[in-house]
Amino acid sequence: MLEKAKQRSQEAGLQNVVCYEDFRRALEHPGVDLVSVCTPQHLHCQHVVAAAESGKHMIIEKPAAISSEELRRMREAVRKAGVRTVVSFVLRWNPWFRTLKAMIADNVFGRPYYLETDYLSYNGS
Repeated sequence: MLEKAKQRSQEAGLQNVVCYEDFRRALEHPGVDLVSVCTPQHLHCQHVVAAAESGKHMIIEKPAAISSEELRRMREAVRKAGVRTVVSFVLRWNPWFRTLKAMIADNVFGRPYYLETDYLSYNGS
């Protein structure tokens, strides 16, 4: 895996890239300020807690956790470390969603009691 990561960085023309096989060693790198937690879901809690304990801010892929207990452990570690996190909902800043949120806040629709939405994205054939 390490050789493949090195190969990919060279193919991308990246310079001064350090590749790691152990995520804990990567967290020790002084140039790392932000961690993207996009590992398999069952590892999110372990990785978020470790990153928080290393003082790293995080972008966490959804779902953030696979249980309420894990989510509470993650929240506690983040609060204790004083780092910032955001769960990666890619449409969070989409103008359409911001407009809808503003319309709800302005009571354009009245008081919603149930909403159901679908988001379809064309990804090619």
